[in-house]
Amino acid sequence: MIWLLWVVLLLLSWLVDLVGLFIVPIALYQAGDDATHLPGWAWPWDNVHDGINGDTARRPRIMSVTGFRRGFYRWVWLCLRNPGNGLGYWLGFVQAADVRYAFAGDEATSDQGHPGYLAVDAYVGAQHAACCRYYVYRYPWWPSKCLRIYIGWKINGMLHDCSAAEIVGVVNPFMTFELRPAMQQT
Repeated sequence: MIWLLWVVLLLLSWLVDLVGLFIVPIALYQAGDDATHLPGWAWPWDNVHDGINGDTARRPRIMSVTGFRRGFYRWVWLCLRNPGNGLGYWLGFVQAADVRYAFAGDEATSDQGHPGYLAVDAYVGAQHAACCRYYVYRYPWWPSKCLRIYIGWKINGMLHDCSAAEIVGVVNPFMTFELRPAMQQT
């Protein structure tokens, strides 16, 4: 039953993502060049944690330009890299103190240096309330790329801090696989 709910919510999320391709430019224009977030009416497309100027890796590029180029980079951030981020959190699963997690696999699984498989299921009482499946396969013939499958809700951190775990539905056969600095070999 939880997977059926996830499919319905994911389809809604994809619809919002598609609409965002056209709504976000209007919201960015209204927000202006110096804004850090979209106007309130555009909350489904705003980025909850990082705003419209990107994360720490992308912010310098976005902030180094102005006008149309800044708007375009913001659009890429909001519509292609993190589409429907606000809605994704709104549809998210609250990781409260009464949640019990069951997991199988490798908790360190990540496209940031650790291939593997992780399955996490969240229960509130006896009710199966959320799930996560995360698979990263690093290609031996193309070590800088990996297959990344990440579906369900982002509960793989198994937190009890009442934060919302965003809905996720990603299948990327060409994800960049990055080694963490401590894992790189010289």
